[in-house]
Amino acid sequence: MTARLRRAAELSFLLGALLGCASGPPAIKLHVSGKELALTQFRGRVVLLNFWAVWCKPCMEEIPQLFRSASEFGDQVSLVAVYAGPEANHRAAVETWLARQPPGFAKHISWGNPTLLWDYEHRLLPTTYVLGRSGQVVEVFVGSILGEERISMLRHAIERGLAPPRT
Repeated sequence: MTARLRRAAELSFLLGALLGCASGPPAIKLHVSGKELALTQFRGRVVLLNFWAVWCKPCMEEIPQLFRSASEFGDQVSLVAVYAGPEANHRAAVETWLARQPPGFAKHISWGNPTLLWDYEHRLLPTTYVLGRSGQVVEVFVGSILGEERISMLRHAIERGLAPPRT
């Protein structure tokens, strides 16, 4: 596929998302297995919903930290790293990047359906949503989560997401 056709396909995908041509709930497609999951399937856990791209240097620096932060909370927190572009155009670049990552890291990588990409704004990369146990947005981080202050803010957001709902 030529660069021009690739760009046209990508713009078509994004235009569909922007115009709301998507149907169904926000969902992801797992990179490794191809299994599709609705975000609602993560209810009961806090989700770090991270939007990233391989060409985004801050994204590449941040993802290992997100992985470590999620791991600190065990199975109560899931990292869902959603590539901010269509799979058809970027799968090879993601595969190359994943080959240099720690074993098991690929299970956190996914692709978003147009509804997810529309519902969770990510004009700047990286963007990370912390979703609480019931799916509510606890906090949104625009820009990388690096440095002690931002990592501390992330931990506090995760803890708020883990807390029982107030009645």
